[in-house]
Amino acid sequence: MPILTVQAQDETTEIFVVATDFALRARGARRLKQDLEPGIYKVRAVSGRSEWQRVVVLRDNMNIDVPTIEFGSAAPLAHTSRTHETHMSAAEQAAPPDLDEDTHAAFAHSAGPASRPSHSGSLVFMARWWTPWHDSGPQKLNDPAWGASLATGGGRRLMSLASRGEGARYEAQTEAGSQIAPVATWFSGDLAQDRYSGVSLRAHPGIYTLGLYDGEGKSEQPITILPGWRTHVFALYEPSQGGGGDVWTGPRKRLVDISVHITRGGLSVSDDIVRLTDAARFALADERSSATSELLNYVRGKFQNPMLGLYGAHLLLLLKQKASAASIERPVGYDDGLFHEVLENTASLFGEDHPDIAALRGKDARTETLRFPPMLSHGWKNLLDASADRPELVPPRLWRRTAQRTRTEPFFAWRIPQYQSEQIMLRQIDLTRAVLDAAAEQERYDPDAAGLRDRAADPKIRDSFVRDCITRFEAPRSVIDMIL
Repeated sequence: MPILTVQAQDETTEIFVVATDFALRARGARRLKQDLEPGIYKVRAVSGRSEWQRVVVLRDNMNIDVPTIEFGSAAPLAHTSRTHETHMSAAEQAAPPDLDEDTHAAFAHSAGPASRPSHSGSLVFMARWWTPWHDSGPQKLNDPAWGASLATGGGRRLMSLASRGEGARYEAQTEAGSQIAPVATWFSGDLAQDRYSGVSLRAHPGIYTLGLYDGEGKSEQPITILPGWRTHVFALYEPSQGGGGDVWTGPRKRLVDISVHITRGGLSVSDDIVRLTDAARFALADERSSATSELLNYVRGKFQNPMLGLYGAHLLLLLKQKASAASIERPVGYDDGLFHEVLENTASLFGEDHPDIAALRGKDARTETLRFPPMLSHGWKNLLDASADRPELVPPRLWRRTAQRTRTEPFFAWRIPQYQSEQIMLRQIDLTRAVLDAAAEQERYDPDAAGLRDRAADPKIRDSFVRDCITRFEAPRSVIDMIL
């Protein structure tokens, strides 16, 4: 039989070979080599959320090279489909100002001896417009960072991230309190086309909350600033097209994608690790657990981008949890030793008390009670599962704060309702009604479940029901126990 060999450029490229009867004949990761019957096949390669296809007539041995697939990303990376050279240059040049010793001393004195910050971490936030319509000429779009804000991990607002309109690049006072350095650098450009803007600043290491407008309102999500590292957050927007041809911006703009990278210094838009990290982010968001061997080797110990460690660890868990229904085996499988190696390396950077590390450890988390939610939605699901055995791990206040979920996979984000306390109360009422209705239904069809609603049921039956409610209603055990 002839041999088909397919070689891709990207580490995270998944390769599929499909016959004319639509049956999957072979699958691989980056490289595939397979004996096949002579015939007509479609070779399909997927990277990020983009794909490349080619129909081949296989009679003799054949070699196929898959070119670099340009997927779209919020980060303005080289060889991606939604970027401009000006955006790439701005992302690489973005850096917080160097604060002289006098500024540090004056700020530390004003902050007081009890709260002198280290400001050993830094943040670069960049928002970008991307116009997908080829026939729309130059247009004056407003500041893409409009409405963006930075808050503490607990949600206390620190500062606005929007441009202040003082020039293409300028330094200004942050006036954000002791956690943020007193001076930051704002930047913007391409004012007459796909405009971009952002800010770079120094901050005390820890968990922060990023607020963004997403077209339906304002949402929040956690981000992390590590000591000695720089967190880069990119938000990509498209203008909403009105029925009359008008372009809607401001609060009605559409948030297309968010990308987060953590590097030792500046971000290189042509760096293979950065591209690999974004491809892994898409794979996790879409739960494509066929992570390649190259990806797993990168996350083993080359921590040039700690976010890759988190993505890789969750992709490994997907390999453990998901059994393939296809007749063709996955190119890689779950490796328990590799998972724990990646977990320990990642934990050494984020710390054991970090919610994303607690999420990866599950019920074996080394923290008692979480103060903040995790960055990744898969982490939140893991924490909910772990709460079945450790109710104190996810307290009710954490669920109430994040009850209005948004789907910005793979990140964990929630909406800030206009009438926050009222909406949270309504969400809790809806959950209470749903749990009690489910208990009544089970009592109706299962005589052994009698007493679920008044805590008189058999403990094993009640425990099984509570675990089912945790999964079904996406609420921690501490909340379900309050209802039952």
